Amino acid sequence: MKTDKVEANAIIVISALRNIIDQFLGSFLTAYFIQTSKDSLSNLSIYNIFSYIILLVFSVIISSFIERKFRIGMFRLGVILNFGYILAIVLLNEKIVNYLWLIAILNGISSTAYWMPYNLFTVTKISNCDRTRFNITLKIVSQLIGIVCPIVLGTIITATNYVLSSIIILAVSFIQIILTFLLKPDVYNKDDDFNPIKAYKKFRANKQTLRSFNSQFLLGMTINSSALEVLLVALVYNQFKSNLTLGIITSASTFLSIIAIKLYGKIYKDKSDKKLILVISTLPMLLVLVMAIYKNYISLVICYILYSVLIQLISLTQNVRAENIANSYIVKKTEQCEYNEIREIYLDSGRIMSFVILLLVAKGGSNFVLNSLMVVLSVLICSLGINITRIKKFEVDELVEDKKDIIE
Repeated sequence: MKTDKVEANAIIVISALRNIIDQFLGSFLTAYFIQTSKDSLSNLSIYNIFSYIILLVFSVIISSFIERKFRIGMFRLGVILNFGYILAIVLLNEKIVNYLWLIAILNGISSTAYWMPYNLFTVTKISNCDRTRFNITLKIVSQLIGIVCPIVLGTIITATNYVLSSIIILAVSFIQIILTFLLKPDVYNKDDDFNPIKAYKKFRANKQTLRSFNSQFLLGMTINSSALEVLLVALVYNQFKSNLTLGIITSASTFLSIIAIKLYGKIYKDKSDKKLILVISTLPMLLVLVMAIYKNYISLVICYILYSVLIQLISLTQNVRAENIANSYIVKKTEQCEYNEIREIYLDSGRIMSFVILLLVAKGGSNFVLNSLMVVLSVLICSLGINITRIKKFEVDELVEDKKDIIE
């Protein structure tokens, strides 16, 4: 398969614009909950639990629908619904805690409609030999936007309110929709049947796909929209009490992430990165431990920035491997939708479990217990790193020389 440069660039820009939206829905939404809710951690946990349950359920429905048609149309719908979700947050304002169920449903449905087609685009439109380069470029472009975006959003929110930010997000959403017209519809086999149970039985017997799924679960438990992320953002925000400061710290970590990702691309594009992964998956545990114990301004800022850089590298290595598997001999073209659906189920299950634990811990209200939870979740990042090193990189399309891995 040859990568279409126009489509690849369109996906990169669309994803980079999504990064602006995610900045609003990530760190700043956590800060928003802290500002408007007395029991913010419990409310954030309830909101995220319901959101990911909805996402998990609807991912099955939407995956079965886009198996044979309407992928680009569903993606556009996801962009529109996502703006509706943001608008609901802004309009509800302080009443947001009374409507957690509503925004959870909107978030779950809009995220599913967006990410399920998007994940298929990155598999079907990018060849394995180009995937590492594509993901590195994608990360760097997204991070470049991420340098300016947090400071701008933080300044706007501090100086005015969240309404002006939502108008900016509307403009970003509109640009995303326009860019989708550069994507060509996929060629579908009308005889394909969406059968995740049958596909899972096959994938479970393969150690490569099983390791990929296990990594998705650990990602959800630790670094991908997890309870650990919420706890760390809450820790930083409570220390400084400023959206602008939160934006500046996020921008600093983004700048360093670009350098780290670029170095990874230069050094490890065609080399084994196993030792690097083991190192970068161990350090976050030590950094979180320092943040939990020494809560002065300097140590908190330094550790948070370094932690943010490291998890970007971990996420990059996992994404490259998982997407390469989907475009290798292990996963047939007719099974790619099922493969991505199963990945999503594992990812959301990890997220749900992390927020259930946070909800139980938050009810106790002890800072010691919350800090202990952060450390425990960070230890799981080590397990994630070990698991990633056991997954083949599959950087050549349709590898045939190592087919023993199908049963290995």
